[in-house]
Amino acid sequence: MSSISSVIQEVLDRRLDMWEKYCFHSCLVVLEGFSMPKVAVKEATKLQSELQLLEKQSALSDKHAEYVNEAVQLFEENSLPDMFQVRDAEDRSRVA
Repeated sequence: MSSISSVIQEVLDRRLDMWEKYCFHSCLVVLEGFSMPKVAVKEATKLQSELQLLEKQSALSDKHAEYVNEAVQLFEENSLPDMFQVRDAEDRSRVA
């Protein structure tokens, strides 16, 4: 039953792929003599730039959240006095 289903799915996928290609090349083309208005091109370029900026900001925000989560995890794993004792011992060894 599984093999029949996979064969049918493959045939449907191929036909859908051909249909998508037909639609893309035949239905979604700009006819000769027509072109996109320059305003639309400028707007598309502006939107693309804004999208790239938002993606960069999102990546930075994710990285900051990762650092904060790491700090919280370290804080939860170690008690406050333990953290100061380690730091205090390091400071003493530097002075000595």
